[in-house]
Amino acid sequence: MQKKTSLVVREKENFFGMQKIRKIFFIILIISIAGLLFSGYLSVSELFSNSCPLGGCIFVLGLPSCVYGLVMYLAIFILALIGINSKKQSHD
Repeated sequence: MQKKTSLVVREKENFFGMQKIRKIFFIILIISIAGLLFSGYLSVSELFSNSCPLGGCIFVLGLPSCVYGLVMYLAIFILALIGINSKKQSHD
């Protein structure tokens, strides 16, 4: 009986731990959406209208630096989605 109760307690701890991790991934997802919107706006305005809304833009390897920010926030967004949708595999 003791083994069964400890298994139930362990499953509850794993569940609440996963909920906390998903909340963290959700916060990261929200921040990445804000970053995508901001860097996307800067990238589109620089690439298609040739004007930087913030003044002078820095170019790295022929592209405005905001494009690299867009790619980075897109990667963070995808990783956060994977983290939210992942299921913990039990090794017991």
